[in-house]
Amino acid sequence: MNLYLDTEFNGFGGELMSMAVVSADGHEWYETLPLPTDIDPWVATNVVPILDKPPIDRIQFKRSLFVFLARFPDVHVYADWYTDLVHFFDSFAGPSHGTSFHRACIATLLKTVPDLSPDIPHNALSDARALRDWHVGL
Repeated sequence: MNLYLDTEFNGFGGELMSMAVVSADGHEWYETLPLPTDIDPWVATNVVPILDKPPIDRIQFKRSLFVFLARFPDVHVYADWYTDLVHFFDSFAGPSHGTSFHRACIATLLKTVPDLSPDIPHNALSDARALRDWHVGL
């Protein structure tokens, strides 16, 4: 199954704040994490007001992502920015090997993506939907 990924994070290289994964056939997963203590001013203005979901802790976040991914026998994840994939795979990690999860998948970083014009720019769910709609429409 082709899945489309987007994340929002606290400035360049910053802490993950939200993640969305949407499938080509319409299944969606979107969660937010507690906000960092020191938020980048641009992020505070452009991302925080549109997170649109109460945060969950990292353990719930990881479990919820795993349950979502488990519904698909094969996974091919597409992203338009490398940091999205970094945060995606980092979300598999737990405090130990035994509390981490492993999910075989293929990941593709798309090289050239046009301006996608999502309904709500800088909202991970809206951005992931726009990426899917563009890629499926190719």
